[in-house]
Amino acid sequence: MRLNLHGVVRAGHPLPGPARSDAARLVVWEDLALAVSPRPADRDVTPHDATQHLLTLSALVRQGPVVPLRWGTVAEDDESARTEVIRPLAHHLRAELDRLEEFVEAHVYLRFDEETALQAVADDPARWRSRGGRGLTDRIKAGEAIARDVVAWRQARADELLGPVMRYAAEVQALEEQEHLEERRALLVRREDLPVVQEVIGSIAVAGVDCRLVGPLPAFTFLRAVSKGVNDRGQESRWGW
Repeated sequence: MRLNLHGVVRAGHPLPGPARSDAARLVVWEDLALAVSPRPADRDVTPHDATQHLLTLSALVRQGPVVPLRWGTVAEDDESARTEVIRPLAHHLRAELDRLEEFVEAHVYLRFDEETALQAVADDPARWRSRGGRGLTDRIKAGEAIARDVVAWRQARADELLGPVMRYAAEVQALEEQEHLEERRALLVRREDLPVVQEVIGSIAVAGVDCRLVGPLPAFTFLRAVSKGVNDRGQESRWGW
């Protein structure tokens, strides 16, 4: 049976949830293990399957370090999982598990009210008027300039609001696909500090901004790639690490 591969953990890592036919299990090789689940052969993969992949990883990371795999990574059977995934990259995987021993990823989202943002950058109405003439091209350029001002203000305001949280973050990364009025950042925090981070985020009560935290998550954002995409045997990794 083909397998969905979720992530690499240490052998003996606790498994989440009740035992079911479609639940994750561990395929062990020496001191490492792959969390896997059966890949349905009688139906197409659905968004629910992708969600379940993330939920499985998020449950695993609550109990210890996980090196997550991208959704859609598969193996033909247990032996393929051992010989094609774990064994060639065992040294790198052990190093990543050691590095992530105490850490989880969390995402913070700050959504700013449009009126609040525009008021913040419109400290001088003449500043806006001076940016464009009467023509369409001038007005487009003025609008683009204002949009850049809003983004710069959003980032600076996020730095200010998240200041108390940054002391708990070992690493921070801006997330891609930022919306115009939403600042999204990934934080690498100690597992034991996550409740404190959640409390601090929850205490941000400022007019014109909605703040929320999602976590714990597997550390997708902070994984370190194998040097030049080469595995322990000097071969290029087919898994994209």
